[in-house]
Amino acid sequence: KLVRGRSTSQQQIDWLAGTRSELHSLLLKMLKRHHAPVALVVTALGTIVLSIIVSIASGDYYDGLSVPFISYVGRDEPSYYVFAIGMSLSGAGVAVVAVLERAWIVRARRFLGLRPTCATYVLVVIMVIAGVNLAVMAITDHRRYWSVHMPAQAGIIVHQLTTIAMYLGSLVAIIMTQWQCSALCRAAEAADAPSASKALAPALRRSLKAKRVASAFLALSTVMHVPTGYLYRPLACGYTPPRLTRAECEESFAAEYCAAWADEVNASLTRFVDHSAEGRCPPKAVAEYNAVTQFLNIALLLCCIGTMAIDLAIEIPAGVEYSVPVPSPAKSPARNAV
Repeated sequence: KLVRGRSTSQQQIDWLAGTRSELHSLLLKMLKRHHAPVALVVTALGTIVLSIIVSIASGDYYDGLSVPFISYVGRDEPSYYVFAIGMSLSGAGVAVVAVLERAWIVRARRFLGLRPTCATYVLVVIMVIAGVNLAVMAITDHRRYWSVHMPAQAGIIVHQLTTIAMYLGSLVAIIMTQWQCSALCRAAEAADAPSASKALAPALRRSLKAKRVASAFLALSTVMHVPTGYLYRPLACGYTPPRLTRAECEESFAAEYCAAWADEVNASLTRFVDHSAEGRCPPKAVAEYNAVTQFLNIALLLCCIGTMAIDLAIEIPAGVEYSVPVPSPAKSPARNAV
């Protein structure tokens, strides 16, 4: 409705400003903080499943393996675009969840009267590095960016170490959130804690239990995967695995496809690793075991990140802080009056 004494254009500007404010409030209500970890898990798992479907439908070659590594399903077109976009978004989501989790921990510690800790910054740094590593892994596929993955010994060593660091760093980050949640549980269940703090105890206990279970399975899968997947091959087999020749490739695939995968130095070879070759080290069974445990490790890592949704769903009362009582210093005896 128009108001007397004000121009039509000014009233339209006011109406647009009010509408924008209402839409902003509605968006904030729809996009709760605890939706971020759930969206991350759905995006990552959906990307992996869709990439596998597109890759199988396209007839991609998995280096002679029945069960491919996760990077194998995203190295050929068109599955590459699905994998690169989805995993890049997931990597960015890991960084966003890390920032949200740290903000929640800081607010919860302040509310429960705990001192701030620098460990929350370490949590953010580790998860941001893991997110960047995930995006780089998705974008630098074997076909276009072979030099990042396997051509030289130094490149393989760096690749192995950075991947191990991502797995172990992510495990450390999950254990750190578990440690923070445990400290919050103890503070909320303290005998002298007010009722508002004790009301948070059941949700914090549920979050702590979920983190303990998820981190235990993640630690077990990391122990199952890292030694055989990233240590056995360079220590026992060296860095020169047998590769598929152009002639062998063209027996099963089109010449254009094999030419696209030709080695940059030796044109008679492709960049496909021949896992079915006789005397292959590690054996094909070990390589497929590594592929299975890799998928398991990534799925459990996403489950651990998903437990952060429990934390972010816990509403910390704003404007109220429970302060730990600090004893007042002893008063010195009064001086004698002159």
